Amino acid sequence: MAPIDAASGLLDVLRSSAGGALETAGTRRTLTRGSQLIEAGAAAQSLFFVLKGRFEVRVGGQTVAEIAPPEPVGEIAFLTGGTRTADVVAARDSEVLELDRTAFDGLVAREPAIGTALTAWLARRLGAAAAHLPPLKRPVPRVMCLLAPNGTPEKAVAALRAALEAQGPLRVLDARDPDAPQGDDTALGAALLQGESRAPRALYIARAEDRLGRAMVRQSDGITILAPLATPQPPVGLGRLAAELHAPAARRLVLWREGESISGSRAWLEAWDVTQHHHLRIDDAAALETDAARIARFATGQARGVVMGGGGALGCAHIGVARALAEARMAADYWGGTSVGGAMAVALASGLDPAEIMDRTDEIFIKNAALATFAPPVYGLLDAHAFDRQLRLHYGDTDLADLPVPVFTTATSLTANDLKLFRLGPSWEAVRASGSLPMMLPPFISEDKEVFVDGGLIDNLPLDAMRQLKAGPNLVVSLAPDREYRARVSYSELPTRTRTLAHLVTRRRTGVPKLVQVLSRAMVVASRRQTARTDLDGDMLLEVTPVRGIGLMDWKRGREQEASAYLQAREAIAQGRLHAFSAQAPDKGETAPG
Repeated sequence: MAPIDAASGLLDVLRSSAGGALETAGTRRTLTRGSQLIEAGAAAQSLFFVLKGRFEVRVGGQTVAEIAPPEPVGEIAFLTGGTRTADVVAARDSEVLELDRTAFDGLVAREPAIGTALTAWLARRLGAAAAHLPPLKRPVPRVMCLLAPNGTPEKAVAALRAALEAQGPLRVLDARDPDAPQGDDTALGAALLQGESRAPRALYIARAEDRLGRAMVRQSDGITILAPLATPQPPVGLGRLAAELHAPAARRLVLWREGESISGSRAWLEAWDVTQHHHLRIDDAAALETDAARIARFATGQARGVVMGGGGALGCAHIGVARALAEARMAADYWGGTSVGGAMAVALASGLDPAEIMDRTDEIFIKNAALATFAPPVYGLLDAHAFDRQLRLHYGDTDLADLPVPVFTTATSLTANDLKLFRLGPSWEAVRASGSLPMMLPPFISEDKEVFVDGGLIDNLPLDAMRQLKAGPNLVVSLAPDREYRARVSYSELPTRTRTLAHLVTRRRTGVPKLVQVLSRAMVVASRRQTARTDLDGDMLLEVTPVRGIGLMDWKRGREQEASAYLQAREAIAQGRLHAFSAQAPDKGETAPG
């Protein structure tokens, strides 16, 4: 008998122990979309295995999980003799293998090895669950439907198909194929369900709102809509059907265009409720291949994210890390960060190369001294107007939705008492809100009067935010001081008010930690404490040691910081510590928020 561990599926365990007896003892059942397999509160008289399709687990009418092949359904209640704790409903036409109590007991009697295997599997399963309870997420779609209505450039369809095929075995059914199934709704549903067993993943390409197109939408786990960026429109035809049948988390929008310029994405997103939108440039072969590969990684739960924390001038390290990643051809599919990390994320998502970002950083903070003018200490110690002018100049009003690569920044909402994610809206505002360090800068106030301060106050490394937005590996870039932080004087040597004013004029250093230093260090402490408690679970942490003595406002040492981080990132890449950020093999166990 094969060794059993917590990762082994129950179906594998039974097949390994019972040989071919499992299939003969069980009964195959086909359920149409919306059919109830399990009712909450009922006695657990049967054990089910999903062979094809997908099921939703509902508690109080709310979907809390989804079950896909070859996962078991109701196994804990069945094996422990309990009652059902949730309703289980077919999310689309599906097929299960059912073992009722009589069939199961007879199988165990004929094959005693099953009992031993089940005991080991159940113990390890419960042990693993107790040790780590991840948030419930949607399984990565096994059956995807690409909506390509009339007028969709064939090069866009072909590029996405090729990119998805490059991710691993894939059965493709194009509505234009000569051998595409025909018949009524029942026959088409049966044909599509039967075809799922031919490959671990399937892609349907629906072309028109006919019977086959509607069947493809019904029998899919995830929907990708191809649409022209230039002509926004509300959901119609198959798009409307997809909106009716599939939750927003199962829908993504691909906006194709010609040319480098992107604008108008917001109009699409106001009409379509989707988990994520993507941009696909079709008039440049290299860009088309790059964009299609990124979209395919999102669709298969392998999108690569980079999460960058705050730290003022220390954040120039993010530019060095990005430079090392670019040289190693490790493309990021999603950029995210807070404070200076959010600013760098938006710059990188806009398509700027690291060298230009470093030049612009110097221009903002050194040449134009954007954070060097003091203000009366009423709204903040620094005058924000010079800083705002530079942000408007270098980031502009470009909507985050119009950037070629997905990005988010975070800010602390004093209005909502929570962390706010910026995924839409003017780029400069997303950067300004995320970096509003309390006491140093006035808070940012949105059009609806919501008040924001620095996102690092709540979460200086917003990895959880990235995980909520996508599945796949993430690189977390943390700025870690290389020495113990201690003052050079005792508390009794704290200067009086008069001496403090004199020191401001003479610029004398006293050894007492200054306000900016304290704020910076407090954020670092929170960041490191949170990092220590974070279960990376396949993600990678790159702790960059800042150059010695650099402070939060030492922008003149920014290039030194960038160069040091670049070398540290190159070393990590050479040592294979960022291997999961390179080419990914399909992971059947991966789950996705959408």
